[in-house]
Amino acid sequence: MKLLTFTPKLVGYEAPDLASCIYDEITLLSRHFDELYVVTDEYSREAWLPSNVKVIEVPSRGLRKLIEKPRVVKNVSGEVDHIYLRTQSIDEVMATLKASKSMDVVVTVPGTWVFLEKGLKTWLLRRLYEKLLNKAKAVVVYGESMLNDVKRVFSKFRGEGKIQVVKNSINLDRYVYNEEAGSRFREKLSLKEDDVMILSIGVLRPLKGFHILLRGFIEIAEGHPRAHLVVAGPQPDEGYKREVEALASSSTVRDRVHVVGPIPNREVPVALSAAKINGLFALTPLAGEGVPRALLEAMAMGLPCIATDVGSVRDYVKHGETGLIAKASIEDVASKLLSLLEDEEDRKTMGERAKAWVQE
Repeated sequence: MKLLTFTPKLVGYEAPDLASCIYDEITLLSRHFDELYVVTDEYSREAWLPSNVKVIEVPSRGLRKLIEKPRVVKNVSGEVDHIYLRTQSIDEVMATLKASKSMDVVVTVPGTWVFLEKGLKTWLLRRLYEKLLNKAKAVVVYGESMLNDVKRVFSKFRGEGKIQVVKNSINLDRYVYNEEAGSRFREKLSLKEDDVMILSIGVLRPLKGFHILLRGFIEIAEGHPRAHLVVAGPQPDEGYKREVEALASSSTVRDRVHVVGPIPNREVPVALSAAKINGLFALTPLAGEGVPRALLEAMAMGLPCIATDVGSVRDYVKHGETGLIAKASIEDVASKLLSLLEDEEDRKTMGERAKAWVQE
């Protein structure tokens, strides 16, 4: 059996974004197929790949990708049995849509936030993706709670019967607590061992809600002088980055807010280990999420998590057991932060339960 899939970049664990997570998925997928074709814009030969993975690099940019990707897929269509799509760029959607006429397609909907942005390009992408969902043999979502998001964003989707709920997963072998590496990470930020580190990892975009988390932290930080907020992740939106940094610098606790920017995916377990020494994980997206992988990674490390009630987060973070579910409001996020900051034993117990749940 032969499968074709896509990724914007195939660079191993050096990328600070979703590309590294897809790299993990590709190495795992390769175990279940005779051959796995991967179409990508960028390929680093330093990224280890199993021998049955064939990389097709399409380095073109802009409008040329809309021509090149479908052409490449057409050229190998006679050798491939299925196409699997979990990315949402317009060129990959168009290529898959065209190929769906001659082969089976499986689409995973990792989230819907990309379709909530404004503009003609987003409108066109939403229409094409909706058409692809209707043509796909199967549509995968990460939790029951995502079904409402899919129906709301894609009002003409008529394929409820082919939706399959498959729990999101991570490579657990990578998320092992390393106290020494975690301590070094804390030292770089001048955090002491008894400082409580509130870690958040994600792409710095408005829909990710980092401004809500930051304002919630500012609300309670003066009463907890050992608490520090650490935000890590790519910063593609320069305007939003400036907004978050201005909010932090204008607060009375600016010396305890650390916006560290993107870190390579290979360093994510180190950052999580730093929080595991004494801390927790928080993620406060406003809409459009499926299940943030960062949550699963934090839970695998044994961290208690605070997360807003979007997508299928509720299917993973069990309120009061493995973490706390918050409303997407400053007041409720502040309340949940306060709850875990004031109860170290609760943090430890929830973290242990979170790790056990992810490992099941």
